[in-house]
Amino acid sequence: MSFWIVVSWLGHTWLVLPLALLLALMFVVAGDARGALRWLVALAVAIGLTTLSKLAFLGWGIGIRALDFTGISGHAMYAAAVWPVAGALLASPARRRLGMTLGGVAALLIGVSRLGLAVHSPSEVVAGWLVGGAVAAWVLRQPLPQSSVGWRWAAILAVALASRWVAVPPATLAQPHRMLVKLALVLSGRTAPYDRHTIWRAPHPRPTPGQH
Repeated sequence: MSFWIVVSWLGHTWLVLPLALLLALMFVVAGDARGALRWLVALAVAIGLTTLSKLAFLGWGIGIRALDFTGISGHAMYAAAVWPVAGALLASPARRRLGMTLGGVAALLIGVSRLGLAVHSPSEVVAGWLVGGAVAAWVLRQPLPQSSVGWRWAAILAVALASRWVAVPPATLAQPHRMLVKLALVLSGRTAPYDRHTIWRAPHPRPTPGQH
């Protein structure tokens, strides 16, 4: 199995969304309901922007051809938003900066994995890092609640179980994209989605003899 496939799993929707909800619960249990709301609202905005950017291309072909941009990378966005916050919350107060840094390194690798698997262009990954990073930066600039040792182990166990669940059914990995494609087709009325490989990267036809 490819190294990049394993790394890419760490940014998959089915893994990071449950982790994000677990982090929100950690805010609430620690008595910071406002922090949980701030975290969920910021993440929802980032998810909305990412979804809209993908729908715009899939349904209407709206993108930036010069940058090979067809939508914000969801893996890069989720990784940059969730893993630095997870690292900070799961670490002890004295090691939160280290936890945040390790989460940032994970987000960086997850974005690179999307390039290694050739499923996103550099502009799409960078856009994901920027959007997700803005979420993490906004949340981490506020005082964070102190998580107990029990909660940290519960979170680690939840991530491990989610990773295992994602790894087992490969068909599950494509479900979020398929749902987006179906939604884009319903909204746009098209019978087939736009695809960068056919509308942007198709080879130019060679002129026939006599054409100039």
